[in-house]
Amino acid sequence: MKNRSENSAGRGQISPVLQVNSYSIDQKSGEIWTAQADLQPIPFKPGRLLEAGFTLAELLVVMVIVGLSVGFVATAFDRTLVVAQEKQWVEKTLRELNRVKVKAILTGRAQQVALDFSVGSLRLTDGIVEQELLSLPEKYAYKSTMPDGEEMESLRIIFFPDGSATESRFDLIAPKTGRSRFRVRGLTGQVELLAAGKA
Repeated sequence: MKNRSENSAGRGQISPVLQVNSYSIDQKSGEIWTAQADLQPIPFKPGRLLEAGFTLAELLVVMVIVGLSVGFVATAFDRTLVVAQEKQWVEKTLRELNRVKVKAILTGRAQQVALDFSVGSLRLTDGIVEQELLSLPEKYAYKSTMPDGEEMESLRIIFFPDGSATESRFDLIAPKTGRSRFRVRGLTGQVELLAAGKA
């Protein structure tokens, strides 16, 4: 194999920018081989970077689109969070009423619950001592569902040791989800959440 440095001499007319030399040693003969490469210049055109980039108008359009997308996502997230919080108050009301029902069965004593529509509270009372079970936040309310439309200040529900209860209905009003209707069945004492519009 001939030394490549000799072959590269004829390429000096190309006006290389750099010449890179590398050396290697033949392990058998101990000879040193030299390789030389000429790097050709790459023309630089300043306008090429501008042609490949974005104009100011395009960047503004992209920023506006991104801003609107973030706004829509934030609004949807806030609404989802509010709806989830309102559902929690519905579930808390169901849980507390069922807990009082179980307490009546286990203790063998009737348990009475008072719904105060004026302040939105749910209290456990035995006629002497009252214990607050729930207090609705602002803009929430418990409402009566009397067939004749009569307004009531409070509603008392009694759960008996045999599992029965006084037949009762009432609504929970929330800012976003609106009306959630509850029913306590007299014979079984079952506390259920009725579908919207169901009597």
